[in-house]
Amino acid sequence: ACPCCDDVCEDPACAACAAKRRDRDPRKARFTLCEVRRHATAKSCWLVANGIVYDVTTFLPRHPAGTFSIVRHAGGRDCAEDLSFHSPKAQKLWAHHKLGRLVRCPSEGGARPSGLRTWLAPLLGGLTGT
Repeated sequence: ACPCCDDVCEDPACAACAAKRRDRDPRKARFTLCEVRRHATAKSCWLVANGIVYDVTTFLPRHPAGTFSIVRHAGGRDCAEDLSFHSPKAQKLWAHHKLGRLVRCPSEGGARPSGLRTWLAPLLGGLTGT
């Protein structure tokens, strides 16, 4: 878990994360990349498009192109181009899955990385020039 934001681990015995869970405002509707990165599987799939976070987990089995076509974009990469590719009717479906806004984690500092740098920054420990 990130010590700088609301990101929590999955260990129920973790005291630091238990405190975060207890103090979390369920109406906050703001998520950091640290939190979004934990939802990059078919069991929990969050997408980001234009700074909005979506939980599309329940939609995965119904997507015409299959689960993998969505899961491969999960975890924080901005999917705005993918959203605009869809028909207006399909784009309206995204609204039903909206969780809230993407916000910067205090640990990120500087400008928000975009595209490939968004995905690489945590892996390279900031060596991507962000």
